[in-house]
Amino acid sequence: MKIRRYLVLLLILAVGAAAAAGAFQSALATPTSKAVCHLETALGLPSWITTGVWNDNKLLVVDVIERKLVEISRQGVPGKVRAAIGEYISGSSITRIRPGLAGNQVVEFAEGTLLNLDRSLTPRHKVEIVKTDLQNSHGEKLINLIDWVLSGDGKEVIGYADLEDPQGGRYRWKSAFVRFSLDTPDSFKTIHERPFPDDARMAMHLTYPLMASIGSNAYVALIDGPMRLWRFGPEDKELQPLPLRAFPAHLRGRLAPMLPNLMGWKDFPGIMETVAQSEMPAGLFAWDNALFLLSRRFEKNERQWFLSKIDPINEELLWTVRVPSSADHLTVIPGPVEWAFLEKGAVAAHLNQTTHHVRFVDSAQMRSSSLKSLCN
Repeated sequence: MKIRRYLVLLLILAVGAAAAAGAFQSALATPTSKAVCHLETALGLPSWITTGVWNDNKLLVVDVIERKLVEISRQGVPGKVRAAIGEYISGSSITRIRPGLAGNQVVEFAEGTLLNLDRSLTPRHKVEIVKTDLQNSHGEKLINLIDWVLSGDGKEVIGYADLEDPQGGRYRWKSAFVRFSLDTPDSFKTIHERPFPDDARMAMHLTYPLMASIGSNAYVALIDGPMRLWRFGPEDKELQPLPLRAFPAHLRGRLAPMLPNLMGWKDFPGIMETVAQSEMPAGLFAWDNALFLLSRRFEKNERQWFLSKIDPINEELLWTVRVPSSADHLTVIPGPVEWAFLEKGAVAAHLNQTTHHVRFVDSAQMRSSSLKSLCN
């Protein structure tokens, strides 16, 4: 009897082992699919990050406080930039980095210099912008380039700037969008001139990327009066409004929030606290010949984030999906394989801000012409 029970037990164990082995072989034969999204806890990232790029599948951001490039791993931790970038880059005060053409990058330095870098981050071409106080044929001086994007062949800059007109009398200061070639920056042209300071200028100081370019066209999410998207083409003498059908439904017809004035950088944390509770665009990106608008809705003490895809040819909205985050602020960095969403907390004194998480999203999601969920 004991022998029979023993044999039965061996049979059960053998069957169980065979089933387990079969399941193991099946698991090997059918690998699990790649997750569309994965969230990493950020550890030790720089306290102030506003711009970044993907360079050969490496995520590079600018540490604005330390004025240097930092690489972020897919585990959400910082590392040294491993490239032969030379003393000129590693020892200079980098403030921003933007994508260029053919995988190249463009960095900006605090003294007002733009520099083209190739994929190895080797310097190729530089131009001084603000350092020489550019003056065009109309006598206007470009004093401060607040934000900018590249367009056309990658050698044209479209930006938002503070200008001085020596012939303007008491109204000598103004803000405007400018367009110029990196080869001849002193030939800059101005459009959409506004009295200094205007509401759009405050929005441009928020460090949100509110301009993007596709080909020779530049686009801007103008946070001034009724919010909407605008286009500026090579032949346009003024900003051209895109139809409201190209704007996310939850922001259509809404007025831009009234933001406090920026009298000094000590006011910035309070301004960003107001921004974190305002319904407004928070980023505009050009990627794969489409526009993507990041926006925030704040309702009943709940913060919601949305990403919208816009067809710039037909000038219509393709989809809007929720971004699964309630962070105070988001920094989004599009990439060819993945997009990175840096989930950041409130802005404290001295531009201290903690990045709590980094969410990586498969870029295939963004190529869809009809998307219901960002991460499913």
